Amino acid sequence: MLQKIPIFAIICEFDPLHFGHRLILEKARALGGAVCCIMSGNFVQRGAPAMADKWDRARMALSCGADLVAELPLSWACAGAERFAAGGVALAGALGARGLLFGSETPDAALLDRLARALLSPEFSRLLQADSGKKNFAVRRQRAAARLLGEDAARVLSLPNANLGVEYRKAILRQGLDLAPIPILRQGAGHSGGSFDGNAPKFLPTGQPRARSQEAPGAGPLPAGTRSQAPGPAPYYSAGELREILFQGGSLEALIPGQAWEILERSLKAGRCPAEPRRLELPILSRLRSLPREAFSRLPDLSEGMENRLYRAARQAGSLSELYALAKSRRTSHARVRRLVMAAFLGLQAPLPELPPYLRVIAVTERGRQVLRQLDSKLPLAVRPKDLEKLDPAVREVFAQEVLADDLYALCCPRPQPCGRDYTEKLILLP
Repeated sequence: MLQKIPIFAIICEFDPLHFGHRLILEKARALGGAVCCIMSGNFVQRGAPAMADKWDRARMALSCGADLVAELPLSWACAGAERFAAGGVALAGALGARGLLFGSETPDAALLDRLARALLSPEFSRLLQADSGKKNFAVRRQRAAARLLGEDAARVLSLPNANLGVEYRKAILRQGLDLAPIPILRQGAGHSGGSFDGNAPKFLPTGQPRARSQEAPGAGPLPAGTRSQAPGPAPYYSAGELREILFQGGSLEALIPGQAWEILERSLKAGRCPAEPRRLELPILSRLRSLPREAFSRLPDLSEGMENRLYRAARQAGSLSELYALAKSRRTSHARVRRLVMAAFLGLQAPLPELPPYLRVIAVTERGRQVLRQLDSKLPLAVRPKDLEKLDPAVREVFAQEVLADDLYALCCPRPQPCGRDYTEKLILLP
């Protein structure tokens, strides 16, 4: 009987794949098993199209050490941290992964576990409901966590990657998986940088690293082991900064791994990249203006009358930045507004499935093929569109949402791509 190869998972966007991502891939390879990436499709968590399409980003992943790339479907990929994590963790479990690697501002897995368990406790729910302040959910959540674990521990929730690590651990506990979280200390630039509405950081188009400081949000000391970088040269750029460099005419040749750059350069020459959000501005505004009021009430993740704010904003705004500003409230983050706008544009409506209903693989190496041969999953496996056509209508509807989103994504490219690439692109196979 063939001995099973151990599997280590990474939930990712690779938008684009940079040196920090390659470090995590290298750490995963060093564990001696197969490296499987659960990667967002053509729309990502910030409520925007990915800079490069999912097939090119999957090629980047294989070129930098991944053995298999599975797609995180649209309604989980373009969602808040909790749903994003739940979908990614479910697919890692379906692959049979024993460890989940991720970048984090703190490598303290025990601390992330304490926070996850606290956030799942009835006492946390009681404290959160009792907080009637006008701050947004993230602030009230951190305030409730501080009541349970203290200010220092709760402050980790304000660190974007560590917060996502907490959500991964919550999802693992909820789903009852034997999956070990493995945080890797995040290097260099912070997670943020760049935005859908063009508010971008400045950059050096020559590709030379610049001096910068990276400090955790919030005042006061961080828990032991948490990274706080003093001003100085940083070899790592965030994905957001890299996107803005490319959008503004700079080159990423010296700023991302060479293998990833070769793939990205071919995509640039073919006119597939960069897919710029601005090319969707008028289509989004047109779509939202055409929606009736009741359509906004069916959007996922609504709260506090957001459907009314969005409906009014859509009928007044002349740009996306104006739309976001009109729809935003003190209790709703900018990122959440962007995701709601994108959900309205792409036709996502509640109720959505809790977890992904299939495992779609879009790229493999020879070791990745071994993973597929040993797969023992309750989820149906899809490597070709016709694999999904055999499944029940609810599953096919999830894939249909993906296909429509990808056809709209094709309009973001410098050279608009044809419809139907989900049906014409073959499984990517590398040695």
